[in-house]
Amino acid sequence: MSATLTYRRLRPDAPVGLLDKACLELHPRHVACARCADTCPAKVLSLTPEGLRLDDGCLGCGCCMAVCPTGALAVHGFSLALTPESTLETLSLDCWKVPNHLSPPAVVRVPCLGGLSVSHLLALRYVAGSRRFALLDRGWCAECAAGRHDCHPAQVALSSTRDWLKAIGAPESHWPVLDTQPLAVSFQRQTISNDIKTSPFKRRDFLSQLACEVAAIVSEVAAFRIEENAAGGMVQPMHSLAPLRAIEREHQLLLLEQLAARYGGSLPARFFPAVEIGPDCRDHRLCVNFCPTGALRAYQDINDSGVMFDAAICIACGQCQKICPEHTVRLQPQPAHDSPRDKPVTLTRHARRICTECGATFATGGREKHCPICRKSKNIAHAGFDILFRDTTARNGRHKH
Repeated sequence: MSATLTYRRLRPDAPVGLLDKACLELHPRHVACARCADTCPAKVLSLTPEGLRLDDGCLGCGCCMAVCPTGALAVHGFSLALTPESTLETLSLDCWKVPNHLSPPAVVRVPCLGGLSVSHLLALRYVAGSRRFALLDRGWCAECAAGRHDCHPAQVALSSTRDWLKAIGAPESHWPVLDTQPLAVSFQRQTISNDIKTSPFKRRDFLSQLACEVAAIVSEVAAFRIEENAAGGMVQPMHSLAPLRAIEREHQLLLLEQLAARYGGSLPARFFPAVEIGPDCRDHRLCVNFCPTGALRAYQDINDSGVMFDAAICIACGQCQKICPEHTVRLQPQPAHDSPRDKPVTLTRHARRICTECGATFATGGREKHCPICRKSKNIAHAGFDILFRDTTARNGRHKH
């Protein structure tokens, strides 16, 4: 059974949708993230104290979507229909700005190659089967408003995808490549808006269609659509404490598992971040409360309690490491050893005791006899007594003189 994820359109006249509950910046378990705004070539996407804002001038290139670590953004034109493997030797991707008659037969056309995320490329690699998989470089990107001056706009996602495919044992002939097929500058480029006007807004994402084919290993298949009548303006932060759903990571994990099975390899250990919590942990559980995806979660039984970790849903944001008051949490995004990933693992175990002061049950990793609240009250009382005693001594000393 598939579930449709509805992306709120940021502006009535722009093809960009946002899934509030997947945005790191808008989520109550706030994690500072400005990748979409920093990447926007038109500089019309911004993060303000009031929320996410999209100004006039959006190019519809999808570059913001490609770098979003959680899949919170969707852009019209990247929901592609899956087709059976054709007799063509190469599955090619071309830009919408290239006139239709100049694109190869059965080509996959997208608004901009820079809008392709790693999960997009992995999905297309899966669909390509035994075919060669190529992105067409027409030589126009450097002069395009959505282009980059340091490299091709798809180069970062392309390199990451090739890295993962190499790690799972895919032959080099199956790695996606950038094919240089330049076109004369005299050709008139099509505008993205022309393609938008001839296409419906509500469409299922091709990643979700692909997930349907391998649904045996997942319990829920997601699709996305961009609301046609969504209100424009800034999107406000949410107030629900439910864990954030990292859709991009879900798709990457799903696709890498299937591709690894195809190539006889296995998922690389470095795909699964490792978290360690040292012996100085005082079980404040701030790391749990501020973990956006719920990768860190608390457990409790009769005799002890602590923190568990699920590497499969960790996005390596580093929030747990930053928030720990004892600085005892350590994140290792690319561990040298094989990280556990098939099920959550226990990171800490604290014995449960009864406070001798108030009778409340509390967790401790040491020999404390009082709960944190009573310890804090006692510390405040001692500090107050010391201040009072020092002040009295100082006054008495002045009177003697």
